Amino acid sequence: MDDLITGLNTNNIKTVQRSVGEMATMQQGLSDSLASVGATDNKLENQQAIADEALLRMKTLLSDEEDVNFTETITQMNKDMLALQAGQTAFGKIAELSLFNYIR
Repeated sequence: MDDLITGLNTNNIKTVQRSVGEMATMQQGLSDSLASVGATDNKLENQQAIADEALLRMKTLLSDEEDVNFTETITQMNKDMLALQAGQTAFGKIAELSLFNYIR
């Protein structure tokens, strides 16, 4: 910047042109850096959105597990136990018939 001021004060066109070129290079570097920062910011925002979505899914799953409908669960368990007992009773009767027929 000092070279530009000196070049302007002394009417040295080569110094002014070189200084303007250096400033253009610095401006391009700043633009590139700004673009890089923007891209990084976008990546971070995307990762934050993914993390928020995963957290919401985990909270939903946890809520589903914690908020069990006990009436429905007990009713289903009783149905399952009744089906198991019926199956065991039927198996026992079939086994007795087969064993009885075998002994005769």
